[in-house]
Amino acid sequence: MSHQVVADICSLLHAELLSAGPGSISLPIAVKVTATLNFFTSGSSQDATGDIAGISQSSAYKCIRQVIDGLFRRALQYVNFPNDEFSQTERTVGFHSMVGFPCVQGAIDCTHIAIRSPPHEPGLCHDSFILRESNILGLFHTLNTLGDKGYPLHTWLMTPLSNTISQQQRRYNDSHITTRSIIEHAIGLLKMRFWCLDRSGGALQYAARVGRTIVVCFILHNMVQQRGLQVEEAPSTHPPSTSAIHIEKDQEEEEEKEEEEADETMDRAAAHQAAREAGGSLICERFS
Repeated sequence: MSHQVVADICSLLHAELLSAGPGSISLPIAVKVTATLNFFTSGSSQDATGDIAGISQSSAYKCIRQVIDGLFRRALQYVNFPNDEFSQTERTVGFHSMVGFPCVQGAIDCTHIAIRSPPHEPGLCHDSFILRESNILGLFHTLNTLGDKGYPLHTWLMTPLSNTISQQQRRYNDSHITTRSIIEHAIGLLKMRFWCLDRSGGALQYAARVGRTIVVCFILHNMVQQRGLQVEEAPSTHPPSTSAIHIEKDQEEEEEKEEEEADETMDRAAAHQAAREAGGSLICERFS
């Protein structure tokens, strides 16, 4: 993550991270932001605390929580799907410039993010199930979108042909696959930047806030993309096999449990509203 992005986040969250409210800790804002980014990019809170001398694991946990909450409140500023005429034209031109596929407004795909699942909750879900349960149907039913074979065919959702006979059908499939690859590329970049979302970084500890952690990674990804920054070369060794944040003190564990229960309803409502207004688009890719 570039120094400019770190500085931008510090400026964006300055007032919130500077305040000394309940549960806050007196650390420089840059330290709080850097600790959080270390957690996101390494997949382990142990790395975050090891990189910042003199900060306990408990302090790092509180830093990460503050930064996540501050960025999550600004999700719609960075995670959105503008639907005005200019934006639609820009997307159509951008997709068409790839291999000539006309009138495309978006591409959809799913990815698995490893978490320690709560009891009695499903693990992997099929792409079609996720689409059916999402809030994007109301937006995309009038916008041409590309999806892979895991999705059902709709008037607005184009999928590859199963059996190609003619040259035109083969050209359609080739153009479809090449154009839709932009979403696979976006997801790949996301997980290369933020190892906490990739299985190689371990499994996120399930909690009411795990959804916030994922959305904040999308926010940071979009901030970096808007600045045209490249993904840094991955380290030669994998990070530790855990990305769970463990709080040693029983008092803090109990406090976290109570706060999670209080936040769960608010998180669900905020996430649904963000998805509804953003059209379910969590990653933005620019053609410029």
